[in-house]
Amino acid sequence: MANVGAVIARIITQYSDKGSKAAQKDARKIEQSFDKMSKRTKVAFAAAGVGVGYFAQRIAREGVKAAADEDKALASLGRTLQNVGQAFAIPQVNAFIEQQQMAVAVSEDQLRPAFQKLVTVLGDAGLAQEQLSLALDVSAGTGKSLDQVVMSLSRAYAGSTTGLSRLGAGLDKTLLKSGDLVAITAELNKKFGGQAEVAAASFAGSLTKIKIAADEAKESI
Repeated sequence: MANVGAVIARIITQYSDKGSKAAQKDARKIEQSFDKMSKRTKVAFAAAGVGVGYFAQRIAREGVKAAADEDKALASLGRTLQNVGQAFAIPQVNAFIEQQQMAVAVSEDQLRPAFQKLVTVLGDAGLAQEQLSLALDVSAGTGKSLDQVVMSLSRAYAGSTTGLSRLGAGLDKTLLKSGDLVAITAELNKKFGGQAEVAAASFAGSLTKIKIAADEAKESI
């Protein structure tokens, strides 16, 4: 456990906005507290006759489940891309989702099904990526869940903009009634562009990145 604090600090340094030094400093303090608490916990378990093997077995079990869940999600997304004639984009889409989860501090467990919903409606992997990025910005800017924003965008592309009017995004009613998705998404980008990155660079975003990195480590194990 001695290197845990240093590893997490590198994670924050690598992925956080360089300007958010205060948030990083606070995160490191919490990490050090976690490290000390972990050491005390191991001593207590050892005194009770429970070895470190217990922790290794637990992490291994959690890792197996996480890896199995990810494999299932990957297979489902791959099938969807095949069904909409976008099988060629599978490697690029998987790489995009892996990169995004650290860039915007949102787990791939949320990103993958969100992308899947969009590409099912849009039938184009490139456009689905653009709309997922937009959905992440709108979610961060409005406080609405990513799932709610993605669902609203998906329904808008299917012909109903009612969901977009409920996001609190301040969209003009006339614009929504027009059904002009090019104009609507342009307005959303104008209002919320870059919000996901700002949220990811915050203290809360740094903690989320730590959790994501820990979950990825379990899957690797």
